[in-house]
Amino acid sequence: MDELTPVGDAEGKAGASRAVTSGKWVATGGHRDDLQGLRAVAVLLVVFAHAHVGFLHGGFVGVDVFFVLSGFLITGLLLSEAVTTGAVSLANFYGRRARRILPAAGLTLIVTSIASFYLLNFVRAKQAVDDSFWAAVFAANVHFANLETDYFARVQPPSPVEQFWSLSVEEQFYLVWPGLLALVVLGLVLRERSRRRRIAFAGRSVPALLIVILTITVVSIGWSVRYTHLSPTASYFSTFSRLWELGLGATLATVTAFVARIRQGLRVVVGWLGLTAVLGAAVLYSGRTPFPGYAALLPTVGAAMVIAAGIGGGASPLHVGRLLSILPMRYVGDRSYTLYLWHWPVLIIAAQYLGYAPSVGLALLLVLGAFLLSIVTYRFFENPIRRAEWPSLQSLVILPTAIAGVMLVGAVVLQSIDNKVLASENARIALEAANTPTGPQFLIRRKLKVSTPAPAKEITTVLPEVVAAVKAVRRGATIPTMLDPPIADLGNGFYDFPAGCMASEGQAKSKICRTGDVASKKLMIVLGDSHLQQWMWPIQRIATEDKYAIVPLAKSGCSPSSWHNPLSNDCGAWYQWALHRIISLHPDVLLIGSAYRRASESESNLLEFIDTASRHSGRVVVIQDSATQREAPTDCLLARHATMARCSTTLTDLDVDSDLDYFSKKGKFGFLKTEGWFCFKAVCPMVIGNKIAYRDGSHISAAYSQDLAELFHAAFRRALRAT
Repeated sequence: MDELTPVGDAEGKAGASRAVTSGKWVATGGHRDDLQGLRAVAVLLVVFAHAHVGFLHGGFVGVDVFFVLSGFLITGLLLSEAVTTGAVSLANFYGRRARRILPAAGLTLIVTSIASFYLLNFVRAKQAVDDSFWAAVFAANVHFANLETDYFARVQPPSPVEQFWSLSVEEQFYLVWPGLLALVVLGLVLRERSRRRRIAFAGRSVPALLIVILTITVVSIGWSVRYTHLSPTASYFSTFSRLWELGLGATLATVTAFVARIRQGLRVVVGWLGLTAVLGAAVLYSGRTPFPGYAALLPTVGAAMVIAAGIGGGASPLHVGRLLSILPMRYVGDRSYTLYLWHWPVLIIAAQYLGYAPSVGLALLLVLGAFLLSIVTYRFFENPIRRAEWPSLQSLVILPTAIAGVMLVGAVVLQSIDNKVLASENARIALEAANTPTGPQFLIRRKLKVSTPAPAKEITTVLPEVVAAVKAVRRGATIPTMLDPPIADLGNGFYDFPAGCMASEGQAKSKICRTGDVASKKLMIVLGDSHLQQWMWPIQRIATEDKYAIVPLAKSGCSPSSWHNPLSNDCGAWYQWALHRIISLHPDVLLIGSAYRRASESESNLLEFIDTASRHSGRVVVIQDSATQREAPTDCLLARHATMARCSTTLTDLDVDSDLDYFSKKGKFGFLKTEGWFCFKAVCPMVIGNKIAYRDGSHISAAYSQDLAELFHAAFRRALRAT
């Protein structure tokens, strides 16, 4: 029976084709060509989906196919050993896994770290190395789950080693499952011996193991369904949400005797239906499909059907295994593990190096390059190590060696990055000193200067610094030196609400907190998402100077326009909860800040929410959403030949909150305009003065938010008077 990783290669191709039969269990022997072909299908679905082949939006289900395959093959291998020897050797198992998994995985992480250093900007290279540390200890899924549930991390480019999340799930499964199975086998062996049975572990005892597997599988699928609803991004990476997929394969491995008795004609139908289910999920699903949850049943059950169809052999020429067993499919299947490992960093590093997403044609060429890498790795690195005749305990040394190699190379890369950044900063400082007497005046200013609150009619005028920055954009000026904040610190300093005071994904309510002048009788509720959060520094200043107690009601990634759908998503449920808090607290001021959608239904829902909330609030002020950028500032400002023109965005009609401005003039609410702080004549630069105005593509930086505190306060007072 072969072993399998999420995209692993089979072991022991020369394995016997004999079948081990005992009582109620049968292990169909050795290597199966049809399973090699199924692995080829799975990896090609994943790879082509990542290359953005249009009709395979759900190609990510290929990973789920691997999970089922792995559960089936690993459990079958361990059961075969138990039936044959009466025990499960954990040393032999982990020795084989170490030879099979670690060399190629370690090589990929090391090469990716080095390539990131040479091809990516220093911020992205550091992130890639940090991610590789987590991947090296098989905790990538935990790491990426934490990042994905951080709303601000989601807007960053994907990690070049993000594919290791599935390998981490598998290794965590391998860490527990063989030991658990060994304990069950030991218990059954002791029971057999206590009854003075001649056979230490008989296949008739397998049903007892089946009960254990089914219990774990059922509990896991229940958790997966619930967790996918509560927190889709975290659930996607969760081992507990995926355990049932491995359990499905393990279950199939324990009922092989029953499956082998199914007549050939029926198994032909089952096999084709299974392959259709897998391909159908790849075509019908997309990134908007809640996953895994119920949706994962289609590809996983389909994979189990294909596997089951080949148990006991597929003699019929119509058998799906005949298609899956053809030479090209077997060839790709043999190299599927290394292809899976290489294709992702090749695509991601290329995209970040180019500064744009490659076309489908270019992406397929990159995939072809990754396939050539996989062929070389498989032939000259993976196979020699895997096939070496090493004692099991000696094989286990590969684990600390691989981890140490990744850590050592990563540490060297990080030190090299620090040295490179230091040299670059020294050069910038020298250039700044040389250019200060005669350089353009708008480059000299270290801190954005804002005047004291102007008369009301001047509050919404465009900042002179913005006008100067737009002029620099139009003449194609280079990016100013000595940027504030430094690009390496751009992601830091964002305002953090106290723990529990901002709802995260899956939460339908949050903690009621008070900040600002907590002793004041004047109450301001601030409501919205991260686009409200970015203004909390100026809002705290308002609270201090105007004596407001502040209650923040905030939820990441959710606009008030979603309040009409409390049953279909957690955003709607949370805003219903928030509306009830507004009604009960009846604030003097309700300040709303959010990323507003321009769809007519969303605008209508937002205006209805504002109208409803205004009946239970003294006055309502809505903050105009800040302009967005088409590229992350970190990537644009550190790109080769970066200019002010490249690192700017031109507004369209879709970016202007004209409807909110129009309805605010009818006296329903005040409208706090921000456009002139970022844009002039529809051009919005990333850098204003030498202040980086944006943290990422859609949020402003903490430094710029703090600099705008006086202007924000004055604009708030003006908007408040207009209600």
